[in-house]
Amino acid sequence: MSAAVRWVVWGTLPLGAVLGGLLGTRIGVRPTLWLAAAGSMAAGWFVFFPPLRHMRDLPAPA
Repeated sequence: MSAAVRWVVWGTLPLGAVLGGLLGTRIGVRPTLWLAAAGSMAAGWFVFFPPLRHMRDLPAPA
């Protein structure tokens, strides 16, 4: 599992670099950094408010 997690995390770094470069070119560096900060904060919502948090019973098997 460690290798799979590393593959996902390290595999997205080049995509983020390309996306950041494109956004920095199109809209400017400062707005791109604000978008990155907002995206980083939005990612925390899944940690603090998971969708299964209020689920009390397991679903019935199909």
